[in-house]
Amino acid sequence: MSRWSVIYNQLKNRRVIRTGLVYLAFFWGSVEIADLLAGAGMINENLVRWLLLGGVVGFPAVLTLSWFFESPWRERRWFSVLGDVSVILAIGIAALLFAREQWFTSFTRPVVVIIPIEPTDTRADTANIADHLTRRFRMLLASSDEIRVIELHSSQSPLLSDLPIRAKASALHADLLIGGTVNQGNGEIRLNMQLFSADGELLWSERFNDRLIDQAQLQNHVLNEIWPHLPMSGQALKDLRELVVQCEYPAEPEAIYAISSSALPSEDEQLETLSLLIEQNRDNGLLHFARARAYFNAMETAEVTYKPVLQNMAMRDLDQAAFQCPAHPGIKTLRLYHTLQLQTQEDTRLQFLIQFPNESDLRLKLATAYQQSGDIESSIQLAAEAWTLNPLDVGTVCFYRQLLQLKGLDVDATLTQAVENGVEAGSSLTELTCP
Repeated sequence: MSRWSVIYNQLKNRRVIRTGLVYLAFFWGSVEIADLLAGAGMINENLVRWLLLGGVVGFPAVLTLSWFFESPWRERRWFSVLGDVSVILAIGIAALLFAREQWFTSFTRPVVVIIPIEPTDTRADTANIADHLTRRFRMLLASSDEIRVIELHSSQSPLLSDLPIRAKASALHADLLIGGTVNQGNGEIRLNMQLFSADGELLWSERFNDRLIDQAQLQNHVLNEIWPHLPMSGQALKDLRELVVQCEYPAEPEAIYAISSSALPSEDEQLETLSLLIEQNRDNGLLHFARARAYFNAMETAEVTYKPVLQNMAMRDLDQAAFQCPAHPGIKTLRLYHTLQLQTQEDTRLQFLIQFPNESDLRLKLATAYQQSGDIESSIQLAAEAWTLNPLDVGTVCFYRQLLQLKGLDVDATLTQAVENGVEAGSSLTELTCP
């Protein structure tokens, strides 16, 4: 008998071949099922990669167990049974870990905070660019339902300004924090980005140099580099990149600066500048979006008789912006907040919540609608979600408190616990108490 025949007979007698085939069949079936679930968006694609890694590592371990426990010199039957049991247990434990990871990945969303990107030069335009990039990265990441992204109103709260990273993470219940610095020179932007863990550890840092007018390229560079460190699937990254490319920036520094300053209180000079730039760039959705925001900002201080005029002008710009940038979440939400679309049927409201998984203001407006219709329980649920996304916003806390009182629940016990979590970080979050 040849050497290979002896080895084959030994593997057959010790049931190694049978065990290997069973393992491979189970492993292949598990990967196929996981791949289908990931394609349907029910689980994270990272789970499939971990399953592949676990299967490859576990294969030699299972074969070794089978070889050892099925040795012919072990004549007692209970050793043979123990071998089968060990293999079954190994497969069962792998399935249990798979199920546990699936549950965790599918039903929990890690909390990500975009802390303000700080300007490191004295130019006013740089401060606007820094604010714009902060808002832009928050908007992009918030469009994904795989993570929970805290609202900028909370992440930029003065209560956090002097706290270290670890304390900010504790106050916002964050798992990951993203921040950076930016400055300008010779038509270029120098952007330093960092990613921190909840305990303040620096997980990633990178420096990016791009021309000011290459905003889409700059933002995609950041997304490409930071993505491996975020709990997001490859499909989510693809969607974010398509969102950046779909709505192009104009290739003029003046237009970039105008877009960056559109979140500030509006002035006549700002509106004139945007109007001139729109004449020069008629097909640019971001400029129309910027002017729409400027009109809405101007409505806050305008005379009552002039507000409908500004409203109509803003909505016309939003229509044009939506035509040029149909997937832009900021354009969609701004339209929702200034129309009666939220006063609609419940199934349509739920679609809004799915479409905008990280919008606190949307949940507050829907909570108000449910309150007015007498559905206090749904209103409380949405207000609680809004508070989770915007934990340091006094208005959100006070509205939540009001709903709890209407329902007759223990208000102090609910609110105090969250506030105390922030106090542990050394901040004066007791200022969140409603008057």
